[in-house]
Amino acid sequence: MEILMNNEVVKLTDECELIEQVERLIESYLVKNMIFHKIVIDGTEYYNDYEEPLRKALAQKKTISITMQSIQEHVEETLFATQEYLERATPLLEKLGNDFYLEEEQNRWNKLNDLIEGIAWVNYVLALLGSGSVRLSLVIAENLKVENLNSKTQELYSAMEMKDNVLIADLIIYEILPLFTELEQVCNKVLKEGIQ
Repeated sequence: MEILMNNEVVKLTDECELIEQVERLIESYLVKNMIFHKIVIDGTEYYNDYEEPLRKALAQKKTISITMQSIQEHVEETLFATQEYLERATPLLEKLGNDFYLEEEQNRWNKLNDLIEGIAWVNYVLALLGSGSVRLSLVIAENLKVENLNSKTQELYSAMEMKDNVLIADLIIYEILPLFTELEQVCNKVLKEGIQ
């Protein structure tokens, strides 16, 4: 059986241990400072939890493609995804804040939950990116106080518990929106200058 590994055809030999061969192949790239990116099986992409679909695909001899990335490529892709998220989210924050001031939009609580999830994801990305690159850590530390975003999230939780619509609106418009804007600028700056 053959699979595509980073655009190179790799022949798997022992039919009984196909899954182990694939795992060893992935591990051989890991020691080259590459990281797992995705497995594509018959056009469906898996970024995690791919073991069972891979097992079935190997048994059925389906088309399998595995992509590994350099750490730098992964960081750049993650940073780009963060920048895109912030670019889309930033204009919506002012509307969400206004919805809480006016108490008109029925969906505002669902949108607020989406915002909380987005903030959690941004925090995760910042922690992940900051731990890997010294330059990126410095840029993030200098330009954005990550703990600021965390503390504003805690204040938002408190305002939600009290169902204080005005405080929620104030936090979104006057605290979180400027942090998102600033973080978007940091992402743009780092993407333009490159990651080292």
